[in-house]
Amino acid sequence: MYVPNEYYMGLAIDYARENVARGQHPVGAVVTRTLSMFNVDTRQQQVVQLVAGVGVNEVHNNSYKHAEAVAIEKAEVYHGRHQLRDLSAVLYTTHEPCPMCAGLIANTKLSGVVYGTSAVDATDLVRDQGIRWRSNAVSGLDIIRGRIEPGMPEQFIIGGFMREQCLELLQSAGQLAVASIEPII
Repeated sequence: MYVPNEYYMGLAIDYARENVARGQHPVGAVVTRTLSMFNVDTRQQQVVQLVAGVGVNEVHNNSYKHAEAVAIEKAEVYHGRHQLRDLSAVLYTTHEPCPMCAGLIANTKLSGVVYGTSAVDATDLVRDQGIRWRSNAVSGLDIIRGRIEPGMPEQFIIGGFMREQCLELLQSAGQLAVASIEPII
């Protein structure tokens, strides 16, 4: 069973905060990789984790530049391969992946995904506080869970990790967005 790491979700949250400062959605993502290597000095196996890619929603007239997609792309470039299977690569994201990003997660063969807030959290904020946010009736998680490929282990999904910190981001960014909307005359 995978145990999520607060440090890596904290990095994703920091990237999301930077995104909010740029007037974008409060989503940050980090792809991590766990390595097991032999330490010649101590003569013992040592486990090392590293960040292979980070991302925030980019604004370059590209609808597909979600934080998760950017982080995965950077991890693929870092490792020089288009699939991350067998690398113990895990995506941390501050918000549940949308269907597009979930398809990317499934196809890149990450070991799993850890996310903070859910689509339901965002929908509740839209409904209760009028916060601007996209919403899908289709869960991206079903796409990850539904991936069937012989010889490939099932990808794990851990939701609600550090949810309160991610929810605060979602609320504060939504309030900024609502406050900055000017009527079109």
